[in-house]
Amino acid sequence: MPLIQTATLTLKNYRDGDRSAQVITPPWARRIRLTLQRCTTSTPTLWSQASTYVEVELEASADGGVTWRPAGGWGAYGGIHVRRDGTEASSSVGRFPCAGGGLVRVRFAIRNGPCRTSGDIQLTDG
Repeated sequence: MPLIQTATLTLKNYRDGDRSAQVITPPWARRIRLTLQRCTTSTPTLWSQASTYVEVELEASADGGVTWRPAGGWGAYGGIHVRRDGTEASSSVGRFPCAGGGLVRVRFAIRNGPCRTSGDIQLTDG
């Protein structure tokens, strides 16, 4: 059975600006997944404005937070996002490799908000 650890981002209105969350990565952690819920026809109040931009950056530290190195990220505009197959994306997801036994810092930047959303930061062993 895979090991999983999750930190939850509470459903609320996030104002414009930058914020960050720091996570201690257990020694077994090998992957990190960042998820934010998106606007769909069934969830029209989530991240609904097409002009609202969210940027997520991941940084890693192996020395207790003295130095940080870029480890991945993504950015997306709000509104309903239709995939190539015609279905609506209910979330924006980024998956990245992770070295266990260190620190991970996730930075969120919201522009042209507010952005009503929820999400999670998930560490797994595979």
